[in-house]
Amino acid sequence: MKSIIIKSFVIPFYRAHLGLFMLLIIFFGVFMRPSDHVLLAQFIIQSPYGLTFVIFLFILYSLLHIRFNIQLLHQNNYLVFHQMALFPPVVFYKTQLYSWLANYQLILIYTAFLSIQSILLGLWAVIILLWLTMVALYIISTGFIFHQLKKTYPDPKARFAGTWVKSFQLHYHFWFPVHLIHKRPLLLLGAKSLSLLMLNLFFSSYYSGGYDLRWLQFGIICASFINYFHWEEKSNFENKQLSYFRNMPMSIGEKAFGHFLAFIQVLIPELLFLLYQLTTVSNTIGGFTLLLLLVALNAGLYGLIHSTKNKNNLTRNSFIAFFSLFFIVLFGIPAPLIILLCMITFVKIFYLKPRR
Repeated sequence: MKSIIIKSFVIPFYRAHLGLFMLLIIFFGVFMRPSDHVLLAQFIIQSPYGLTFVIFLFILYSLLHIRFNIQLLHQNNYLVFHQMALFPPVVFYKTQLYSWLANYQLILIYTAFLSIQSILLGLWAVIILLWLTMVALYIISTGFIFHQLKKTYPDPKARFAGTWVKSFQLHYHFWFPVHLIHKRPLLLLGAKSLSLLMLNLFFSSYYSGGYDLRWLQFGIICASFINYFHWEEKSNFENKQLSYFRNMPMSIGEKAFGHFLAFIQVLIPELLFLLYQLTTVSNTIGGFTLLLLLVALNAGLYGLIHSTKNKNNLTRNSFIAFFSLFFIVLFGIPAPLIILLCMITFVKIFYLKPRR
């Protein structure tokens, strides 16, 4: 039941609002440092107006969530869930807890962050208020949905599609990012959040002094390996849905362009972060090299995944690659040589026979 609830109410919610979540991740992950988040949190919990505004945003988010669930339950393929109105209230609340916790991850994480800052400042009343708000939102939103399920729903009416709507064909170079959005939205959001958090921590410690450019290069390596599951998904996706296009008589340059286009699309948040940081890195050439290193590392990681025939060895090979890159950076090997090494690993895939 838990997996059914998550597939039916969690994944569609994040898929429908992926643009909103990506904007939040890019804004708070790219343009704000950890110290900025701490200062903002302290302002919120110490200001009655700031705390009221945040609680108001939480309520708006809850209304958005309720509205979306009601729209889902009006669809024909969701009519089976109307049987949950026959559940005892305690059972219904327990069943809905899974989807509520999953859909409110962002709010719960930020509430925990505000609570930590409140503990440091000794503001215990703020902690109680925040978590009472969370409990109230869960009880009210779940109770409202339970009440709606008990009602008799009218038959859904077909909506007239205006003649102005024109279909367009999406080029297959853009299919993989769309595949991630529709099939792996939680993976995409989780990886982007963790990757930006990792980069933020490395750059913040770099600005504090005592580190050279190698520290940032190691941060790029860590952020690249966070995208490991994206490139594993890309390899599987191309071997199945894109097998026809992979066998088309195209030049290596055309195929490489398609791969790098997919890399750049998936890495847009990280690339924006690095471009924003280029204005503060003292070594401009070194900062620009970080951009190339990010793309090359992800290309090399994809090449490693795609060229590993025995998937049982993939985890071992990935660990070896990670620690090899760590020691290469540690011993001061120039970044252009690392980029060249990654590109050699990537280019190897063009000389492999397609897997059946």
